[in-house]
Amino acid sequence: MLPKWTGDVVGTLHVHNIEIRELAAKMGCAPKKIKKILNGKREPKNAEAKVKEALEELLNERKEE
Repeated sequence: MLPKWTGDVVGTLHVHNIEIRELAAKMGCAPKKIKKILNGKREPKNAEAKVKEALEELLNERKEE
C-alpha cells in the first residue's frame, strides 16, 4: 500500500498543473526517480520531506508569478 503522502503530492501536482519533470528539476534528480518514489517502488531516506519541500517551493514560485 502506498503511503498517504504520495497521493497528496500527486493530487497537488494535478490541481496546480505541475509536471513531474518540474518537481524532479527542483529536486535535482531524474523524473524517473520521482515517479518511482511516488509509485512506492523506492523509499529513499527523507523522501517525504524532500519531495514536500520541493513542491512547496514550486507552489510559492507559482504564487509569485
